[in-house]
Amino acid sequence: MNILKSVVLLPYNKTFNFEMEANTTVNELLEHLQQSEKILGNTNMWICYSQQRNIQLNSNNIIGNIANEILIVICQKQYEKQKLITISIQPQKIFSQFKASSLFQVQELLNYIRIQYQLNENYQNWECYSENQNRYLEPDEMLGDIEMENLVIFTNKIIIQKRIQIGQNIQFLIEVELNTQILQIFQSIKNHYKLEGDINQWTCYSYQQNQYLDLNSKINQINGEMLLITTQNSIFKTENLFQTSFDIFNTNQTNNNSNQLFQSYNQLQQNDQQKILLNIEILEGVIIRQLLLYFSPHTQIEKVAIAILNYLQINQSQASLDLFINGHQYNNQKDRVQTLYQCGISNNAMVQARVRWLDTKVCLT
Repeated sequence: MNILKSVVLLPYNKTFNFEMEANTTVNELLEHLQQSEKILGNTNMWICYSQQRNIQLNSNNIIGNIANEILIVICQKQYEKQKLITISIQPQKIFSQFKASSLFQVQELLNYIRIQYQLNENYQNWECYSENQNRYLEPDEMLGDIEMENLVIFTNKIIIQKRIQIGQNIQFLIEVELNTQILQIFQSIKNHYKLEGDINQWTCYSYQQNQYLDLNSKINQINGEMLLITTQNSIFKTENLFQTSFDIFNTNQTNNNSNQLFQSYNQLQQNDQQKILLNIEILEGVIIRQLLLYFSPHTQIEKVAIAILNYLQINQSQASLDLFINGHQYNNQKDRVQTLYQCGISNNAMVQARVRWLDTKVCLT
């Protein structure tokens, strides 16, 4: 026999009418409410109060056979604020809404999403961006008191490699996340090399883009981009900075004459424009990486595959790559010895590279 019950859900101020069996437990009622309303948190912290009986019910109590009884359910602890979260999960393009406690941690939210949508990716590598706060949230921070918040969840963290040149003696490669600001790179360099001065007075010049970058801007997806950084330190002179950078690209600049300097620079720019830019998507198990690489039109398809494997730091004896360029397969020996030019592959071609492990014992870390 089913009994009609009225349930008032606080702090949402919602009322529900349920027909339930008399032997339904309070815990079963709370779990039903949690799932139907998509409320995050532990129901063990919830309170269920019977208005007619004027008592607080325990989770293992049955709801009983009092018809039209009013049950008041209070979610979480009363000092916690409840918030409505609208989420967008990318690149899966999943959209949903959740109710959660303000004391809920970001990493708990991400784990809940992983389970809810059966996502295989490691949620510890995800990024959570708040459109309301205009920043990325840390995994261990609380969701906070914003009553309604829009969150964008990125399940495929993208790592970009940049080439850094500072003065005559400092040059190195770094790998940074796609959302990294130029100022953050500056701060890391300053700390590592114990440099003095205000990083806001530094400049960052992109060789590939032929322009100075806004210090508050985020890095782009040009993999291997050359960033020329000038600091306040007097030993790092701008002309020496450009001179050393050109040396890397095998130019014959021998003095600091400005006309010769920019003549060499323009020649380098022309050479770079002759290269083909490939937009590459790498599929490695459940991991998806995006990168941009430049190649000569006379580069063989096999050389492109080797370059991608080198980027992944995967030995050719361990894995091979299945290549799909603009939707066409290039996976047999005859195709692999052809050049980009011979295959009619032009600038901004779309490349999908699928890692195929040759040894089944090799696993992702």
